Amino acid sequence: MKKHFAIFNFIVLVVYLLCNTTVFADNFAGFIKIPANGSIEEFYIGQYPVTNSEYKSFIDSTGSKAPNYWKGGTYPNGKSNHPVIFVSYNDALAYCKWLEKKYPNYSFRLPTVSEWEYAASGGRGYAFPWGNQMNENNFNYNKLVASVYLKQNPTVTYNNPKSTSYGQSMPLNKVISIKPNGGINGWIDHKKYTGFVYTDLFKKLMDNGGYTTPVNQYPSGKSPFGVYDMSGNVWEWTSSQITATNGAEKGQTVYAIKGGSWYANANSCKITMQGEGRRPNIGYNTVGFRVVAVNKSNSTSYNTENNNTNITRKAPTTNSKGKQFNPNGQNQKKRPDKKPPLKPGGNKTPANWN
Repeated sequence: MKKHFAIFNFIVLVVYLLCNTTVFADNFAGFIKIPANGSIEEFYIGQYPVTNSEYKSFIDSTGSKAPNYWKGGTYPNGKSNHPVIFVSYNDALAYCKWLEKKYPNYSFRLPTVSEWEYAASGGRGYAFPWGNQMNENNFNYNKLVASVYLKQNPTVTYNNPKSTSYGQSMPLNKVISIKPNGGINGWIDHKKYTGFVYTDLFKKLMDNGGYTTPVNQYPSGKSPFGVYDMSGNVWEWTSSQITATNGAEKGQTVYAIKGGSWYANANSCKITMQGEGRRPNIGYNTVGFRVVAVNKSNSTSYNTENNNTNITRKAPTTNSKGKQFNPNGQNQKKRPDKKPPLKPGGNKTPANWN
């Protein structure tokens, strides 16, 4: 009798746990624990930016609009593990809310600038996630793009009617070249509407979602905490409002973006780069995002930097510094290839790209 009673209690316990425990699906991205440091509380951040395949899960579930470089409701072939772009700040927040419905014991949001920089540098004040020395083999930026296409050296045609060279065709090496310091000559000329950005080759590149790379392609470029792609590939939204000091948004109140992109030069990809931001209702061809997770059961009220949005913060207690974290309390050795998606906004003119 006692044996049967024990079995019955065990079954009841299992059913209770299944019904009341947040269990993350296998396709949910891994998180990295970032320990508290001064005014920064302990938090968990996505080990990678949100990918196209992960974003598609969000779109399929909510019916949200797909990014404008997707065709037939899906991302370009071969780019499942590339970061999603053309996702606005508001879309990123919608993605976070969608995750909370799936995993109600946790809050999801975008990182503040301070949190993002801390996760990228390990609190060591590095210029890049791996240290202060620039290493072109550790990240995806515009020199890589130029190098790849210069090896092919295709014929390109200026395709903007405003261009002083509209309709003219020439080998790519007559348009761009790589400087000894790694900079690019001929990338863009806003006044004459010339340079690589105003060619048919660049348009073809953009129609396919830009020159992004898989989010796990640069393990040598990860941060001291093990976070990938925090220099180059795509800029990332933060929840911090700033007055922009760079680009077309200069002087405007915008949300800060960090990390640089495939389009940006090496200097823009530094952790220490400041003053870059974008408007919240627009999706951009070089901007993606990653997510922060916080435990509602162990949280305090928190305001994002320079933002009135109230969120909850958590201080998880089980994992050691820098160890991957699955918000159900289980550790993951590796983040699976899939993670939820987001809905995009509008477009961005070449004059604003960075």
